[in-house]
Amino acid sequence: MPGMDGLETLYQLQQAPETQSIPVILLTAKVRSSHRAIYSNLNVAGLIPKPFNAAKLLSQIAAYLNWPLVE
Repeated sequence: MPGMDGLETLYQLQQAPETQSIPVILLTAKVRSSHRAIYSNLNVAGLIPKPFNAAKLLSQIAAYLNWPLVE
């Protein structure tokens, strides 16, 4: 993303009162243990590593929203 990476975007969302309650699922290629340590300190709804499986992404979103997964 030009100008701001995903973590900076997440930080900005979490700092703004009007967006801080929006749940975020990280979709990232950065999945080393050092990255996971950073993510564990963030208030995120989930983490999906790239390359990702679309079904897994939909499953995590449905689980977070307590929606049944329609196949």
